[in-house]
Amino acid sequence: MIDYLQLFLYIIYFQQFIWIIILNYENKLLNNKIYKLLNNKIFKLLFYSLSLLFILSVIVLGIGFDVFTPYYFVLYSSLVLYSVYKLNIKFDFKTSLCLGFLLVWINSYYWEFALHFSAFIQYGLSKNGIQQGLHLLPVPMLLMSFKFQYVKEKIIRLLYGLIYSFFTIFIIDYLDLNNYVLIFYLINRFICLYILVSIFLESEKK
Repeated sequence: MIDYLQLFLYIIYFQQFIWIIILNYENKLLNNKIYKLLNNKIFKLLFYSLSLLFILSVIVLGIGFDVFTPYYFVLYSSLVLYSVYKLNIKFDFKTSLCLGFLLVWINSYYWEFALHFSAFIQYGLSKNGIQQGLHLLPVPMLLMSFKFQYVKEKIIRLLYGLIYSFFTIFIIDYLDLNNYVLIFYLINRFICLYILVSIFLESEKK
């Protein structure tokens, strides 16, 4: 019998490699055709319309299964839409699409770093910790694909996200705000993604 949950997890973890390959694939003739297609206004309109239709369908129909509740489908779809839209201000749509998905993927670890660090301190290296660490696999490729200026300032900006992450967990625990944990985590997630997107908006593709 097929374990659909496990299959879906494999697909989710494998998709990062697809986006990296598409982002870095260079073929002048093919790239020109893809560039014209993806930067066509009709295609962009279709992408955003179908994405919003999917989000609306999830909300209305309650699409989800197991741990992948409608909340997570709506959340991640919204985060990807935000990232792609913002990145497309500077980059072509192919780059924005690939980078948008990858930054949301990396952010899944970045905004939770305090939680992963806390779990490591308490329980040591675990299977789940290693699995979550796979979210960082695209980082070296992105660092090789983009050129950054004022690196020290950007590192400080990344540290702000980590500090806020630790501060959020401390506040929730210290003030016993577990009833509001989703709200705090949602704010934390968006702040960290905003930091990542803003850093790449100030970069240049090599």
